[in-house]
Amino acid sequence: MQSRYSNAARLGICICVSVLVLVTAFACDSRSPQERAGIITPEEFTTLQGVRAQLGPVIEDLSKAIDPAVPQAERRARVAAVVKKYEKEMPRPSIGPTAMPENPDEITDRLEDRLRGTLTGDLAQMDKSVSWKVDGGIATDAVSAWYVANSYLRVIDSMYGLDELEEYVLQHTLDEGTRINPSDPPDNMSGNQSMGFGGSGFTGGGGSVSVNIMYGSDGKISYAVGLRELGGEYRAATVADIEARFVLNAAEALREGDSLLLERTRL
Repeated sequence: MQSRYSNAARLGICICVSVLVLVTAFACDSRSPQERAGIITPEEFTTLQGVRAQLGPVIEDLSKAIDPAVPQAERRARVAAVVKKYEKEMPRPSIGPTAMPENPDEITDRLEDRLRGTLTGDLAQMDKSVSWKVDGGIATDAVSAWYVANSYLRVIDSMYGLDELEEYVLQHTLDEGTRINPSDPPDNMSGNQSMGFGGSGFTGGGGSVSVNIMYGSDGKISYAVGLRELGGEYRAATVADIEARFVLNAAEALREGDSLLLERTRL
């Protein structure tokens, strides 16, 4: 009798557990689009965490490359060496110099072709997990993963932006960036010239640094850098200050991505 009672009890427990599993699964399936958009899946976490592990060394290498104690020409060579070290696995997140197509799908196709098999491509691929309803722009898929990926892409953007700045200074200036190079002056020296180094349309320009460059009639150059934390307000800066801003922006983008990755992941 006791044995039959135990078997019946076990059966009842199994049925209850099965029902609970089914109810839970149904509840998960019935989550709102907004709820689903806030969750990073284990598969997405694995991809993002793998890329993230390789971004820390990029920032560390860039920080060492811009040591203000070494001459500008050497800093430029060091930054170029960092780019060469990482550019194969982390090509720039853009579709290149060709004209932007009108069809968004064509943009995605071009990115996939150029970035396939790279860490940048793994991040860019997460843009495909984002879709929006036409009526009201309501998220319908895993948007959180793309937000993390976008933050990590800004780190890569910053590396290329710093490289652009170094190339500009080496080519068009003398004396640690303080004087115009008469042999190869900048294209436009009328008044103040605002330039954005780095960034791409793919990341909304998030990896760029805005610089206001002022050319004096005596050939001297002065700079002001736009500070994101001050709403884009410009402050006087040296070339070394601007270099440091790229590394600071990259580190901040990495922290933002890490924070969201931990907050939104459901393992």
